[in-house]
Amino acid sequence: MKIIERIRLICKENGITITDLEKELGYSNGSLAKAKDIPSSRILDISKKLNVPMEYIMTGEYPDRLCKNDNITQKIRNDIELSKALSIYFELPDAKKKLIIELLNMLN
Repeated sequence: MKIIERIRLICKENGITITDLEKELGYSNGSLAKAKDIPSSRILDISKKLNVPMEYIMTGEYPDRLCKNDNITQKIRNDIELSKALSIYFELPDAKKKLIIELLNMLN
């Protein structure tokens, strides 16, 4: 699978299109979809925006440091509501993230 195909797949899993991603990152329309090679700086931007390791975008494999969490990763991928909630969580300021973690700890 090519990098752009992997990016499309990740976008689809996040409920956005490549065009949406280009707009959110401030890229010109079609700059990703039509690119023969995507510079590593853009892959880094994309990985941060989509909250996916850069290595996964480039190779299709998660880095070794994440392999021990494959079960959790798979559960997150399979739970659309959780995936959406995590996407929202990662966009929050640190103070709100801290409150959410405290609330989860209280519920546990």
